[in-house]
Amino acid sequence: MKDIEWFIKMLEEKIEEKNLEYNRFMVLLWNNNTEIKHLFEEIDSSILNINVIISERLLDIPSKLQAIKTQQIITEVIRNNPQKVIVIDNFEILFSPILKVKPIELFRELSRYKTIIVIWRYSYENNRLIYAVPEHAEYQETQINKNEMIIN
Repeated sequence: MKDIEWFIKMLEEKIEEKNLEYNRFMVLLWNNNTEIKHLFEEIDSSILNINVIISERLLDIPSKLQAIKTQQIITEVIRNNPQKVIVIDNFEILFSPILKVKPIELFRELSRYKTIIVIWRYSYENNRLIYAVPEHAEYQETQINKNEMIIN
């Protein structure tokens, strides 16, 4: 329990620091089986399951328009959310080549409006977030600043 309390306090301090910056973007490196929801209950935040949101919203959109609409949907959902802190979890759908999204860059851009914390459950090496392996169609690698990382 003390570990969770410590983590929440550290997270609140990070959020406070980020409020002074232009981009309020953070990545929580998470390779723990603990449910994320419990960690963010104490913080005034909203946890978004992007896979569900995008899947539901793209159902009636023709495949030719899905790439264009995806970024619009994400932007709308984040900007219209009443919470100041948005936690992004389960966003693997955005790596689909069909949708033509660079999720980390999109979330970083949207962090001008809200504090965004991305839950990262994949590889992290040499200040780079790595999704999938180079041979995979969904492979993406993104440079990240050390001050954007939260390592549990």
